[in-house]
Amino acid sequence: MKAAELGAELKSEQREDDAAETLRRLVRSGVMCRRQAIVYELARSLLERLRQSNVDLASAEELSQADWEKIESLSQLRATVGGRFQKIKKRWIKSGFPLREHRGDREGEAEIDEAGWVELALWINKQGYETRLASESEPWLLEVRKVPESGEEN
Repeated sequence: MKAAELGAELKSEQREDDAAETLRRLVRSGVMCRRQAIVYELARSLLERLRQSNVDLASAEELSQADWEKIESLSQLRATVGGRFQKIKKRWIKSGFPLREHRGDREGEAEIDEAGWVELALWINKQGYETRLASESEPWLLEVRKVPESGEEN
C-alpha cells in the first residue's frame, strides 16, 4: 500500500506543478499583452514621485517645452498624428474628450476615463508620438510631440 500512496502523492504533485505552470503562462501572457500600459503607468507614477520629492525637473522640462504641440480638437490630433478618422474618434470619445459641434465650440468639459486615455495614449505612441494631458487651466486638452529617433538629442 505504500507504493499506492507514493503514486497518489506523485500525481498530486504533478497536478500542482501543471497548475503552477499554467498560472505562470497566463500571468506572462497577460503582462505581455498589457506591457505598454504597464510601462506607461510606471513612467507616470515615477514622474509623479519625482515631482513630489522636489527634484529639480524644471530645467529639463524647459528644454523640451518647445517640442510639444497643443491639441485642442479631434481633427487637430488627426492632422498631427495621422490615422483613420473613425478609429481616432472612437478612442477620443472613449477617453472622455469632448467633440466640437462647430469650430471653436466644445460639446462639454473633458471627463477623462483612465482606461480610455491609456488606450488613446498607447495608440498615439504607436504612431511615433509621445503624449501628455494638459492641465485643467489650459485651453487645450493634450499635447503631443514626435518621439526622437535613437541618437537624436532633445
